[in-house]
Amino acid sequence: MLGQTNHIRGNYPEAIKSYSLAVGKGLIHNDLYLAYCYTNPITQNYTEAIKLLEDCHRTANKHDARALNDSYRLLGYLKSKVPRVKEDRAPEEYYSEALKFNRLDFESKIEYANLLVENNKLKALRLLEEAEKIQMTLGNEPRPELLNNISVLHLEN
Repeated sequence: MLGQTNHIRGNYPEAIKSYSLAVGKGLIHNDLYLAYCYTNPITQNYTEAIKLLEDCHRTANKHDARALNDSYRLLGYLKSKVPRVKEDRAPEEYYSEALKFNRLDFESKIEYANLLVENNKLKALRLLEEAEKIQMTLGNEPRPELLNNISVLHLEN
């Protein structure tokens, strides 16, 4: 509770201390929140966040779809920001995993598409169009940059 309070208030160093006490206790939410704290601009530590998320996947309750979706999406983002080691999984693989836990996660679809746009334009286009449909189904107006990216990919294909 104290970790969440500090996290919401932007007191990341204190939130990290609180979340750290709960890490490894099988509660993926604590691990996930700690990883989010590590990714903020003040306490940016992508390496620690990646290690934490990979560890929590080994012990996580595989039925906690929301937390697993969030954690795989965050791993995809983090892996896209750090130099890739030969044996590492590609960031795209983490987005694919995230979508297994929530097919309606339009944010993962957009981020995944952004990684594919240079090498697999057709798949990127399909993901962006799916994200647009999901947003419209949810009653949200798709963001202009999403519509622009879809238009550009249509012109390029």
